[in-house]
Amino acid sequence: QREKLENSPVAELLERLDDAAWRVSVARRFHNTRVSEVRQLRHNILVRVFHLAGRATLPQSFEIDDQI
Repeated sequence: QREKLENSPVAELLERLDDAAWRVSVARRFHNTRVSEVRQLRHNILVRVFHLAGRATLPQSFEIDDQI
């Protein structure tokens, strides 16, 4: 179906949709990478002993199906 729409006025919208989907995918990966880094840092013995993390809650990862 997509091939039929490539040469129509909707083609620009499809391109914008692809760009948005790519940006969401990159943002999700960036966020999840930082979440895992924060979780690893919070398990560091010095952070735990000196209470350097304060009372902030642990960040949560974000999962979506971003396959196109």
